[in-house]
Amino acid sequence: MKRLLTISSLIILFAFICHERSVLAAGGFTGVASGKQPVKTIPYGYSTKRMQDELKRQQSPVRAASAPAGMAHSVSQVSGQTPLVTSELPESIGEELPETLVDEAWSTMPEGDQSYDLFAMRRPFLSRFWFRGQYLHWWARGQQVVPLVTTSPDITPIEEAGILGRATTTILYGGERMNSENLPGMRFSLGYRLDTCGTSSIEANYLGLGQSLSKFSANSDQHGILARPFYNIAVGEQDANRVTYPGELTGSIDAEVTSDFHSFELLIRRQILCRSELTLDFQYGWRTLQLDDGMLIRDNSVGVENQSTIDSYDIFDSYNEFHGVELGFSSIYAPSCYRWSFEMTMKLSLGTTSSKVLIDGQTVTRDENIVVTTPGGLLALPSNMGTYRQSNFSFVPEIGINLRYQLRPNTQFVFGYSLIAWNGVARAGEQVDFDVNPTQLPPGPLVGAARPNFVWNRSDYWAQGLNFGLDVRY
Repeated sequence: MKRLLTISSLIILFAFICHERSVLAAGGFTGVASGKQPVKTIPYGYSTKRMQDELKRQQSPVRAASAPAGMAHSVSQVSGQTPLVTSELPESIGEELPETLVDEAWSTMPEGDQSYDLFAMRRPFLSRFWFRGQYLHWWARGQQVVPLVTTSPDITPIEEAGILGRATTTILYGGERMNSENLPGMRFSLGYRLDTCGTSSIEANYLGLGQSLSKFSANSDQHGILARPFYNIAVGEQDANRVTYPGELTGSIDAEVTSDFHSFELLIRRQILCRSELTLDFQYGWRTLQLDDGMLIRDNSVGVENQSTIDSYDIFDSYNEFHGVELGFSSIYAPSCYRWSFEMTMKLSLGTTSSKVLIDGQTVTRDENIVVTTPGGLLALPSNMGTYRQSNFSFVPEIGINLRYQLRPNTQFVFGYSLIAWNGVARAGEQVDFDVNPTQLPPGPLVGAARPNFVWNRSDYWAQGLNFGLDVRY
């Protein structure tokens, strides 16, 4: 979460600085110290060539018949001044224009064209940037977690307490898909037009969801019986390790399950279709995604009679990282007579997912002045403990639909829906082998089959939800 906030702050700061510079430039005047006459800005996207063509049509005898809608005014009618000749026009974006020419161009532009922001032509570098920041209200596919903590009524016999399948047993934590609740997040896009017409551009996109955290904590004051269930392969039936039991054991159990998701893209955009109200861009580039899961469970037992203690823990962590090429299309439908516009994006990434799973456990026994530390807890034992790595081919599709509303000439409010899917990931909670050979439990030694063991279990991940934000074109 700290990394997400840091990146968000830096991008917002950069956008604010650029925006302030664009606002000052859009005021329409150059510095007095330059010794030149004040000049105003030209709408970005309203090219010099287009203005030349319009002025030629305006000055011709058939101007009224040939000029497009919204361009029927003559330059000579502006403040009674003499028409400007096209030779006075600059040759390219980045040069200053006389004030009367920009006034005429702006006042006669069709309403739809006025969605372009005014930016000083003497600052062409910054005028090519755009920025989008969005708040995400998403849902994600959680990880399937085995039953981790159970309880039974205090009068339950100790040999029956906490065992799955018994009528008196209740699951307190686990046994379901976890971390599927609503997730806040942020998405930032920063782009730069590579040419003055905006037909080619480069953009970087970052998406991060806040860490999904599920916690559990219980002690013998709340539940007289707390147990950790497992399947006992020695007897071929469900069993449980009692952590607390009335009159014999006191103690506690703490557990947590976490998930963390991030994405980054670097893309080139090429405009392949441009109509009066419709544009279509082809996108290609590189994408990386990261999904980290964790599961931790700790238990503490204290003997009522001899005050000996047993502390143990199990850790299951998984790390997934995707790298691949990305192809896609982005289309915008923007009716010229409305402030509303519609945007749709479809992308597909193909590449490799590298997965790493870490399993660890430990038990510490204290009896008077003797302390014994043994590798392994309950579900993490020497037979499955270790670090495992594997890579496999994956694909990541994404779709996005946005409705945009023009707030200011260079600012739009964006509201929409997005979906990202990712196949072949390893989730921490799904790497647990519930079958246990009890002879391996600390202090051991193992007799018979080495269970639990490790087997790769892969599944699909998806995240989807609503987006709210602003799009700023400098």
